[in-house]
Amino acid sequence: MKTNARTLLLSTAAFLLVGCLSGCYTSQSMPTDAYPPGSPGIPVTTDAQSIDDITPGKTLYVQNCSACHGMEGYGDGPASIGFCIPPPDLTRIAERNKGHFPYGEIVAIIEGRRAIDAHGYRQMPVWGDVFQQSAKRAGVEEAQGVADGNLLALASWLERIQTYPIDEN
Repeated sequence: MKTNARTLLLSTAAFLLVGCLSGCYTSQSMPTDAYPPGSPGIPVTTDAQSIDDITPGKTLYVQNCSACHGMEGYGDGPASIGFCIPPPDLTRIAERNKGHFPYGEIVAIIEGRRAIDAHGYRQMPVWGDVFQQSAKRAGVEEAQGVADGNLLALASWLERIQTYPIDEN
């Protein structure tokens, strides 16, 4: 009996470790007070200043990216401790690109069409596929359109949180 319990405990620990190291498949949930009881998951706020901060891109980011990249995008999410190479600070994309936010490149990275050289192998989920499969499971006929919209919303949110001035030219 002790052997079975020990095997179960080790199996569970191994499963959790593999899950954390496999690339952000868990997501950090939003604060519980952001959702009223029985809501479909759409954040609600009464603070007039924070209403502007509730965008589809931010909601998608918090649900899907913050576990690795952190709530503010600094690369300090709770799952980041399991990576050999820490997730990048997403607030400094424009800074790393001399004031240019490479919108198309960011969409391609999130979607999974472009490899992330620094990772050596892709730890980040292929969000284009994840979003499309999620829409299909929900019975959406235009699942690719939903996936594309989610990718654009995420890229727009990342552009919005840049801490370096973006060159508009």
